[in-house]
Amino acid sequence: MKPDETSEQSRVRLSRAPRGTRLTYGIVGLVLGSLTLFAVAGFYGISLWREGVLVLSVAALSFIAGIVVHLRRTARFRAMEGRSESPTPKPPEHL
Repeated sequence: MKPDETSEQSRVRLSRAPRGTRLTYGIVGLVLGSLTLFAVAGFYGISLWREGVLVLSVAALSFIAGIVVHLRRTARFRAMEGRSESPTPKPPEHL
């Protein structure tokens, strides 16, 4: 921490913005959801070949959950940094 920084400024400086895209977070969510589904199915002895709707539902929900995680992390980072939530720039005040 630099001598002239407050704890809030140092926390913002040390925090990192999400580096991946929404697609990357969605794919990671999809993989984690699928692994969890296969682990639970293996533990309880459920055959997933007959449960196509369940597999597709879990895959879609986990993909969407990954995108939501990306959006929330980005919003938190922007709030900590002091920027607005919307990516559109504000017009100049003198106009």
